[in-house]
Amino acid sequence: MRARAHAEAAQSFFGLLRLPTNLFRRLHKDKPQDTGQNVPPAQSLQDKHDDEAVKGFKAKMRDTGVPQASCRLLRSHGLVPLQGDDGTLDPDPARKLAAMHPTREGEEIRRRPIPSPPAHAQVLNATARQVKMAIQKMVARGSSPGLSGWTASMLSVLAKQKTCLRALVEVINYILNGHLQEPARSCLLASKLFAARKQPLRNDLVRPLAAGEVWYRLCAAIVSSHQAEPAESYFWGVQHGVATRGGAEAATVVDRILLHSRGPDAEHKNVLLSVDIANCFNTLDRAQVLSALYDKPQFATAFRFADWAYSSHSDLLMVGRNGKLLGKIT
Repeated sequence: MRARAHAEAAQSFFGLLRLPTNLFRRLHKDKPQDTGQNVPPAQSLQDKHDDEAVKGFKAKMRDTGVPQASCRLLRSHGLVPLQGDDGTLDPDPARKLAAMHPTREGEEIRRRPIPSPPAHAQVLNATARQVKMAIQKMVARGSSPGLSGWTASMLSVLAKQKTCLRALVEVINYILNGHLQEPARSCLLASKLFAARKQPLRNDLVRPLAAGEVWYRLCAAIVSSHQAEPAESYFWGVQHGVATRGGAEAATVVDRILLHSRGPDAEHKNVLLSVDIANCFNTLDRAQVLSALYDKPQFATAFRFADWAYSSHSDLLMVGRNGKLLGKIT
């Protein structure tokens, strides 16, 4: 029965991906076709709904435009081309990107298996209102598309239709609780990998930039919103970047005030120490991260999604011009 339920859920998921096909085709068919008659063809109620959704989609795309983060990146230092003049993968940036994403190798790491979620992992069911709010926030930020080309603006069109919204909520909750299996899981966790320049006109200094699927990012945003209260209690007094509204900005203001102020002795000044760990996110062992998370019962509603996302590797795909697959890092 469970295998049948998984198959039905996977089928409904891929069916949801096909839902807006006719809708987006209509973006280029606003004008009615010439039927050779003076009387225009009758328009069904569904067509009227589709036309309203098309108008809403166009408005969102016009308001959002190119994702804000991508605009800032391209205005700063740009991207290093991954495709060479011969149309194949350029080995130099590909080698640098691969070095920044080490695999779980080595005897010490192999002895540390990926832990399973504890028995007290809680079920997380998002409501339609929570899903719509998360989508609206992603649209406001101008989220970039992943490999599938789906964006938050497209999801916002679905969220306006009651039938599509119900299906969307069902799929989201299926993912949140770790039920979506292969091959759908690999499709959602794969990311498009870019090489961003750290300095202008320097192709030898790159920073990896991965654009994940909007479906995964939507689920992650919903999980994070549910962890806001326990995260605020857990991190209070340690840092101000998580679950503290305006915390990073407030910390920056305080740092500037302290840095430019003098102590009791006019000859002594305050010193600010900035500490960073090179390639920190990509070099953390997933087993250690999950173990640390599972030791905190206050985050029990995040356990199943974390296991679904991080219990095994996800692919990083390097794509060239015209969507050509150049290579991947696993």
